[in-house]
Amino acid sequence: MSSLFQRNLRNVKSWLLNRGWDYTVCYDGFERVGKSTLALQAAMEIDERLREDIECEDYKQALKHTSHDQALMVQRVKEGDEKSAHHLDEASLLAREAMSPWNIQMMKALSVVGYKHDFISFNFPNFWDLDPYLRDHRCASRILVRSYMGDRGRATCFVARKADFPSASGRKIWWDEAFDIAFTSFDTWSDPYYEFWARYEKEDRKAKEEILKGEVDWREKVYENGKELGMTETHLAKVLGISRSQLWNLRKKWTG
Repeated sequence: MSSLFQRNLRNVKSWLLNRGWDYTVCYDGFERVGKSTLALQAAMEIDERLREDIECEDYKQALKHTSHDQALMVQRVKEGDEKSAHHLDEASLLAREAMSPWNIQMMKALSVVGYKHDFISFNFPNFWDLDPYLRDHRCASRILVRSYMGDRGRATCFVARKADFPSASGRKIWWDEAFDIAFTSFDTWSDPYYEFWARYEKEDRKAKEEILKGEVDWREKVYENGKELGMTETHLAKVLGISRSQLWNLRKKWTG
């Protein structure tokens, strides 16, 4: 990983997390370019406990720093120590229409876990599809992960800047390019990191396969996560874009 990126992560840890703040990072980019790889390497820089769990081959404990839906992330953040690193992957976003409910749930999830002063990172296919509040007022950094000449291992970090004057569209926050990042795949690392990455990928595939096979209706996942976060039936119906009666019929289907 780039030394400049490592220094910035250490600064985040010392300046923000140790002073009672939380920090949120969004990783975006095409599929399979290395978003999760970079996110987990950054999490290890922030949270020494995650690195120690991997090196001690306590993979079950290490994987508690990763989640594939917001309700599970909230649960793990609540159960975990303060000033920890947690990463949320994008498995629940396989349906394009799931993005809008995801935005609302994510804002609620971040409001729930903010008191723990944690380093929260998440993957999202397109940064500009995030809700403006989540994008411009909750994300401290954006990291665009990409390939270079067909090779993985490149990314660019962007930071938010308040514009002197709003644009014609009313936009008040601009995202300026800060620095480039180079990183290596976990596949090239020695054990036990490679074993941790293999187990992480297995969990990721399992979560995606459940959705693709139709075993998990994305609307059911949204409903479950929303209830975990305290959303009302009326609000959930609005988020899903359906009536209360349609939601009631769906609930009957989900419960058999």
